[in-house]
Amino acid sequence: MLTIGQLSRHTGVPAKTVRFYHSIGLLPEPARDASGYRRYSATETIALLKVRALAEAGIPLAQIPALLTANQEDRAAAIERIDRDLQQRITRLQDTRRRLHGLADQTPLPPGVAPYLELLAGIGLSKDWVQMEHDLWTLAFATDPQAAQALLADQHQAKSLPQALQVYRDYDQGRTWTPTTHAWPPSPKVSVSSPATATPTSHPPHRQPTRPSPNSSRT
Repeated sequence: MLTIGQLSRHTGVPAKTVRFYHSIGLLPEPARDASGYRRYSATETIALLKVRALAEAGIPLAQIPALLTANQEDRAAAIERIDRDLQQRITRLQDTRRRLHGLADQTPLPPGVAPYLELLAGIGLSKDWVQMEHDLWTLAFATDPQAAQALLADQHQAKSLPQALQVYRDYDQGRTWTPTTHAWPPSPKVSVSSPATATPTSHPPHRQPTRPSPNSSRT
């Protein structure tokens, strides 16, 4: 006769699990000794091993009692149903694995966007600007890939024009410009040394003196 601790070591089933099986009626209660401790015979040990084998095979605990008491034909039919269920679960898990590998293999950015972002960094645009474009292009390609691809080609062409590059740089600086933190490029028409001394580079048109009206001398 075995104690519950000895039974656990022989079968590899934790004592807590054995008690749980007793509580749900999956494993009959064994006889107890004079001190009230459970004592397990060989028959009860074999019954626990059968329960463990079925549980490890993925059979729900609620179905195990019927399998333990079923005849050979019914047991075979039940195991066949369980096997089909397991095959379906395996197929779903394999599909999930394929999708995960597909996500890992995919380029994180749509085609052509990564070189474009490198171009933006190369012409001196800020990290914030590059990140903003990264998010916008990801959204654009997710919404309408064809239109996004055409627009991306146009943007590549625009960034090849020197005059356009300076416009992008100025606009990038202007997004975060404040009078105390950044020196804004001076206007080509107005001196910005100070508001009081700012003078336009072009002069206003000369005003002709007003002639007196012919009737202004008459009283």
